[in-house]
Amino acid sequence: MYDLGRSLRERYGFLLPEHGMYTRDSTLVLSSASERCVLTAQSLLAAFYEPPKDAIDIPIRWQPVTVNVLKPEDDIVLGQRRSCPRLNQIRDELMVNPPPEFEQWLREGIAMKDYVSASIGLALPTMRHLFEICDALEVYHEHGFELPAWAGKIFPDQVSEFIRGYQLTLSGTEELKRIRGGAILKDLVAKMRVCQNGTLNQSLLFYSGHDVTQTNLFNAMGAEQLLKGRPGYGATTVFELHETLGSDMEVRMVHYANTDQRDPVSVDIPNCGKPCSLVNFERSVSGMLLEDYDRQCSR
Repeated sequence: MYDLGRSLRERYGFLLPEHGMYTRDSTLVLSSASERCVLTAQSLLAAFYEPPKDAIDIPIRWQPVTVNVLKPEDDIVLGQRRSCPRLNQIRDELMVNPPPEFEQWLREGIAMKDYVSASIGLALPTMRHLFEICDALEVYHEHGFELPAWAGKIFPDQVSEFIRGYQLTLSGTEELKRIRGGAILKDLVAKMRVCQNGTLNQSLLFYSGHDVTQTNLFNAMGAEQLLKGRPGYGATTVFELHETLGSDMEVRMVHYANTDQRDPVSVDIPNCGKPCSLVNFERSVSGMLLEDYDRQCSR
């Protein structure tokens, strides 16, 4: 994440205050309460906000940057830990009567769940439990640990496909997309609007969430195919707001697939046109904006 912070500094350093020091008037950082998300934000910001050599009299070139951690019970944007009974109800219904695009995934997932249960000698009650096993296998492999012999039958292809499908089911219907991705979309649109009218002081906004945060965002935008699989470690999506000759502004979107990617890939925002004006961007996502999380979750 430190290297990615440097890459972002090269691209967006012009937005920093002239003195190069962090101020809460110039930057807002929000993080999920998960420790790894806070550490991710701190690591990236250590590089992004590396102070000038003569700006601070300490042995290391580092400065503290405030990371605002969302309380789990209040978080409907990043970690989405706030209770939502309707979310669980829809997910349960989807697993019993899946839409056509998930039928094969569910069939293969049930077979894999039975195989893994038999292999480890412990019955896995739900797809969530299978996801946690598959997630652990990927993490072990990426860190060079030897996988159990039984994993050879399903790893890596079947495991990867299951994880990708599972994350898609988290926002696999229109209502799920709105609940899962609508809150962060609404927050982004609202901040773009106040930036346009000149009432937002900060020029830099950082959100440190989870891979599923990004998946839900892309799904809600109708851009799920652009991820091409599960988001990599440190995958970062940037929304840029550019001034234009007229009264409107232009929205641009770029994506870093992982922490090793120095230059981002430009993303065409679905149903927005090019250039994508702020008016058209808001119109393209208007059906997904979540107006009242608690009301939607108690239906």
